[in-house]
Amino acid sequence: MPLGDLLQGYYAVKDRNQAAADRQAAQALTLQRMLQGQQEAAATQAFREKQLGMEERKLNVSAEEKAADREFRLKELQMRGQQEIEKIERAAKAKAISDIEAEQRTARIKENLLRLEASLRPKPPAEPLVPTLGPDNKPVLTPRSEAAGKTPAPPAAAATGLTPENAGKVAMSKQSRDAINTVRGIIFRKDGSMDRAIVGAMGLPVVAGLPMNSRARIARSAVRNAIEAKLRLETGAAATESEIERTVQRFMPTIADTEESAKFKLDELDKFFASSLSMTKGIPGEPAATTPTPEADNDPLGIRK
Repeated sequence: MPLGDLLQGYYAVKDRNQAAADRQAAQALTLQRMLQGQQEAAATQAFREKQLGMEERKLNVSAEEKAADREFRLKELQMRGQQEIEKIERAAKAKAISDIEAEQRTARIKENLLRLEASLRPKPPAEPLVPTLGPDNKPVLTPRSEAAGKTPAPPAAAATGLTPENAGKVAMSKQSRDAINTVRGIIFRKDGSMDRAIVGAMGLPVVAGLPMNSRARIARSAVRNAIEAKLRLETGAAATESEIERTVQRFMPTIADTEESAKFKLDELDKFFASSLSMTKGIPGEPAATTPTPEADNDPLGIRK
């Protein structure tokens, strides 16, 4: 074989090997950058959790310090009040003041002490309200201490006049809207920008399941729970795994989304539950209609008259 052909073949093999080596080096660099990004995201998350923990401890310590300071001031006021009362008693015994004047001064001091103590002590928690039937047999909220002897409101009346089935649907819609708000609070920062590290982890169940990605795992679970509720309200039955996954692809924010598109996805999911809840206003409790109507497609909860 001519020398020129040998050299040409040699250089061709060398070029192929060099290209393969370059590809491997590029892949290794890409993998290294991905790992570095994950490590930085994990370090940032750990720092945030540490800061949150420190702030929470500061709040707890501050609350304990305030309680201790409040008790100290109360004891000091009580001691001073008692000292003033003792001075009045000694003055009355020495006939420096009359007994009537001593009683009046003592009563004023005790009254002032009670007011000061009330202003320093924390207010007691509000008394819980329970649904009872009023004189017109309509449900009213009554303080628990006053509910004794009154007729409790039936479950349907307690749920703003909805049947138990429809009340469950309303509760499901409200819980789903809360879940969507939770996702917004996790993936969007206060300035409106999107935390792409969390959103990227949300789209990968394996990554979201890692210990350092707890917020991404919460956000993913919240979106999935809202989607399962949406499918159940639409069909009246539990959705299959394939149906859930297809719907997840529609509404789950991904790393490819912009702030606007991620917000749009969550807003569209939230609109479904908001529309479902708005249809319940002013509708008395009664079973859902079994005869199809032209409005059926616009009534996800199935409770319109």
